[in-house]
Amino acid sequence: MKARENLFKYNKIYDQEGSEDLFLEAMKESVIHHRLNNEFYHKLLDEHHFNVEQIRTLEDLVSIPPIPANFLKYHEILSIRPSDVEVYA
Repeated sequence: MKARENLFKYNKIYDQEGSEDLFLEAMKESVIHHRLNNEFYHKLLDEHHFNVEQIRTLEDLVSIPPIPANFLKYHEILSIRPSDVEVYA
């Protein structure tokens, strides 16, 4: 998760061009994390024949199979252990 951490540390918030490579790598890391830790997401990516290496440009991000927000309202899809979920009130 190095790219994600580096993206969060990137302090030029309006430098979209300068952070593009970090953003793309962070997105790849995210997809990989969810694929490895969530059976539903793993199957979804397989069914769409999605390979994270397809992501080379910002335009390629649209090829990531989407999960509609409404689906997540009715189905709990976790990529971490339930005991690791923290709720702040």
